[in-house]
Amino acid sequence: MTIPRNTIGTWLCLSIAMLPFPYAFIPRFGEMTSSIWLQITSPLAHIFGFKNAILHTHSDSIHSWILSVILLLIGLAISLILKRYGKEDKALTIIRTSLRFFLILFLVKYGMDKLLMNQFAQAEPNVLHSKLGELSKDVLFWTSTGTSDLFNYTLGAIQLLVATFLLFPRTRFFGYLLSTFVFSYILLINLSFDISVKLLSSLLLISSLYLLSFHTGRIKALFASSSNQFTFQNDVRSPRVFSLLFITLILLETVFSSIAILNSKSIAKTLVGTYKIDETIAGLKYSNLFIRSDGFIVIDSSEDSEFYGVSIEENEITPLDEKQLPFRILRKYNSLQISWYTDSTDIIKSLERLPTPKEVYKADFHLFLENYE
Repeated sequence: MTIPRNTIGTWLCLSIAMLPFPYAFIPRFGEMTSSIWLQITSPLAHIFGFKNAILHTHSDSIHSWILSVILLLIGLAISLILKRYGKEDKALTIIRTSLRFFLILFLVKYGMDKLLMNQFAQAEPNVLHSKLGELSKDVLFWTSTGTSDLFNYTLGAIQLLVATFLLFPRTRFFGYLLSTFVFSYILLINLSFDISVKLLSSLLLISSLYLLSFHTGRIKALFASSSNQFTFQNDVRSPRVFSLLFITLILLETVFSSIAILNSKSIAKTLVGTYKIDETIAGLKYSNLFIRSDGFIVIDSSEDSEFYGVSIEENEITPLDEKQLPFRILRKYNSLQISWYTDSTDIIKSLERLPTPKEVYKADFHLFLENYE
């Protein structure tokens, strides 16, 4: 029984650790690990029939799924080595501690994101001005949940409460139960609305079930007809060094992430919105320009919508990659001017900022049907 448990536990630890998650205190961690593993997953992808695929390194990519299988085999090898040297029990304690703190990390991370209204934030201006039928299911879900403060605050508070239960030995069992329900709900949402973190949420749910499997006796006692069979008991004692290390990392992630969210309310954010262009240049009809809060500009033309990664500087908005903007965008305080690239004299025009659709974000609550207008 120890080898399967060590194998699954090691696989879960490695899979969660190797996912290209954007940690706030180590922003390039996922990029660094993925660049190493891509040397192995890319040839395997071709062998498995994905010959023309350009592998991405985010969750749910071909790379991530192949890597998960590789890590399962590595987990089995590590378990066999541990058994050979009689270190299974000690390793199992470390595995359980690591998985528990991984659960705490993601519960705190996403819980704080919801309380700060960052995970389900207000929809970007190009989304607000899109037709309903043009939006995918995941964007529709994200946009809808971003309109409800109650949903965000409630779910965020629940996630932080579960993380607190997992922190203390006497409440840890209830933490495992609650985390199983929370991650089941999250996985159901990701599957139902095709949100691309299915692998991550699956791993977190399996980790909750894995940790809960060490308490089968307490589960039976909890649901037994006689309630006096159930007693509060301490969970396995965690190595102090590991506990201090993980708590430090969780605190760093929470602090760095919160600071990044609060800093996003910078002066550049005052430019976020929709600007009317209404100009035909070089045969293309340009209608609207959208400045997003994530550092992208979207330009609607008669052909298509184009995305550009940009840097909003003091006087000008400049592209961050080789994809050049078809015009210069000049910044003057909180307004914008556009300068077209033409063979003749430059056309400089002030952009009209369109009002943001606010109706969807009104903090209305109707207890009675008659209160609807």
